[in-house]
Amino acid sequence: MARKATPMNFWAMAREYFLAAQVLIEADRRAVLGFASRPTLLLLSHGIELMLKAYLLSQGASEKQLKNIGHDLVECLAEAEGRGLRILGRKDRAVVRWLNEYYNKKEFEYVIAQGPKSLPHVRVIEDVLDKLLEGLRRPCLEATITERGKTRGGAGRKRRP
Repeated sequence: MARKATPMNFWAMAREYFLAAQVLIEADRRAVLGFASRPTLLLLSHGIELMLKAYLLSQGASEKQLKNIGHDLVECLAEAEGRGLRILGRKDRAVVRWLNEYYNKKEFEYVIAQGPKSLPHVRVIEDVLDKLLEGLRRPCLEATITERGKTRGGAGRKRRP
C-alpha cells in the first residue's frame, strides 16, 4: 500500500532544497552581488512550490489537486491564500510572481535562448522560502499528526500520566 504524502513530507523536502540552495549561494561569489546560478534558482523556486503545496495539504487539498496545479507558483500561491495563507507580504508575493515567469516555463532547467533574465536579489528569494519554512512548520506538523491519527483509527501512541 502506497503511503500518503503528508504536509511534513513536503516541508522536509522543501527544507532540503533550501539547504542545498544555501550551499550553492555560499559557494558562488556572484551571489554577493545578488546573482544566482540556474541550479540555485531552481532549488529555491522548487522549495517555494513544495512549501505552498505543504500548506495546501495541511488545509485538506488532495494530491490530485496538487498535481492539477502543476508547477505554477502563481496558481499555487492563489490557492494557498484562498485557503487562508497569510505569511507572505506584498513584496514576497511579487517575488513569487517574478520567479514564476521563468520557473513555470522550466527556464531554470533547460537552455532557452531568450536573453538575460531580470530577477530579484538571490537573498530576497531565499528569504521568501525561509519565511514559508519558519511560518508553516507548526501547521504542517499538526496537520500531519492529525492525519496520521485518523489513518490509524485514532490509535496513536498514548501518553503516560
